[in-house]
Amino acid sequence: MLSVLIVEGYPDLRKAIVATLGRAHYRCVEVATAEDAIRKLQSGRYSAIVLDPRADVGSDPVMLYLRANQPEQVHNVVILGDEGLPKPFNSADLVARMPVR
Repeated sequence: MLSVLIVEGYPDLRKAIVATLGRAHYRCVEVATAEDAIRKLQSGRYSAIVLDPRADVGSDPVMLYLRANQPEQVHNVVILGDEGLPKPFNSADLVARMPVR
């Protein structure tokens, strides 16, 4: 089973993402903050990362960490919000954007 790190500050939206991806047979690890996400990334690798950036993608702490420490992971990020998949999102669109299946 592929593992996905979900980085979303809103608990209800985070749970909806986990439910959607769980139905699609992904194992989800969920965090609310960039700091928690970076700790998770330091201790393991994920098949994909669903990220709602704090600001713009270029200055988001998770993206900065990935670019500096795990650049091969950058192409596995699914961006939510203004710069990616718009919220509210369609469940099928989220699953379709997953970089791994």
